[in-house]
Amino acid sequence: MPTQSITLGSVSPQPLPVPGGQARITFTYTGNYTGTVNIVATPVGGGAPVVVGAVTVSQTSGNHTYTRIVALNTAGLDPRVDYTFTATGGGVTSNPVGPVDVIPCFAAGTLIATAQGEVPVERLRAGDLVVTAQGGPALQPVVWMGHSRIDIARHHDPRRVAPVLIAAGALAEGMPHRPLRVSPDHGIHIEGVLVPAGLLLNGSTIVQELWCPEVTYWHVELPAHVLVVSDGAVTESYLDEGNRAQFDNHGITLLFKDFAAEGAKARRGARACLPVLTEGEALERIRARLAARAEAERGEETQRRRSA
Repeated sequence: MPTQSITLGSVSPQPLPVPGGQARITFTYTGNYTGTVNIVATPVGGGAPVVVGAVTVSQTSGNHTYTRIVALNTAGLDPRVDYTFTATGGGVTSNPVGPVDVIPCFAAGTLIATAQGEVPVERLRAGDLVVTAQGGPALQPVVWMGHSRIDIARHHDPRRVAPVLIAAGALAEGMPHRPLRVSPDHGIHIEGVLVPAGLLLNGSTIVQELWCPEVTYWHVELPAHVLVVSDGAVTESYLDEGNRAQFDNHGITLLFKDFAAEGAKARRGARACLPVLTEGEALERIRARLAARAEAERGEETQRRRSA
C-alpha cells in the first residue's frame, strides 16, 4: 500500500450532534492512497476502539492535503466517556467528546418528600418510601437511584444540560418552598400537565445556570411514573426509556428488576403519568401566568425596599 497519512483537522463544534446519533468532523489526508479510511473512537485511558465512520478516498497525485467531511455515527459511544478519534493508518488527534444529552432528573441537594420527611435526593436508597402527589398509594418505594455527573463546561451545548433554577414561590405560593434545581427536560406539574423546566424560563424567577461548570444529576425511579414532591414543588419521577447506560451506576442491582425495554419516546407514551406539554396556546398561557407572577414579586420587593 502506498504511504498515506491521515490527520484529523478542525472540529466545529466538538463534534456537532445532529439527529440520528450523527456528528460531523473534518479531517485531512496526505499522500498516495485509494481505498476506504475508517474513523475509530478509542476511550481516553484505554478501552476497545469503536468504528464510527468510513469514507472512500482517492489520492494519487502526490503529497497534497485535502479536507473531507465524514458523518460519524456516535450512537454507540458512551456519553460519559471522552474519546480520541483516529483515522486508520494515520496520526491521532485528541478531540474529547462531552456528554451528548441529559434526561429528566434532580440536581444534587434537591429535597424529596418521604415518609421520614424531606431527604436530599442523593441520600435516597432503594426501598425508601417517597411521597407521591397523584392517584394511587400515597407512599411508593424507591426502585432504583441513578446518578450522572455532567461536565457542563466541556459540553457541546450547555443549554441542553445546565440546571434550571426555579426560585422559591415561582410556580405558586410556597411552590417550591426553596430554590429547586432540575435538568432542562424535567417535567414540572402545572395545571394538570407536565412542562419541561427549560420551557418555563423567564429570565428572573426561572433561569438556566449556564455559568455552572458541572452538575451531578440524580434520578428517582418508583414502581410507576408518578408525581413526587421536590423542594415543595410537584414534579415527575424517573421513567425508564431504555437509557440506563447513561447513568454512572447503571450496573447496580435493582430492588425490582424489569427487563422490558422501552422506546425512546416512552415518557410521552402510554406509561407517562400525565401529558407532556411542549408547545401551543396552553403552554403560552402558563408562561404568561408565571411571568406575571414574577413581575408582581418584583413589584412587591421594590415596595418593601422603599418602605425599609
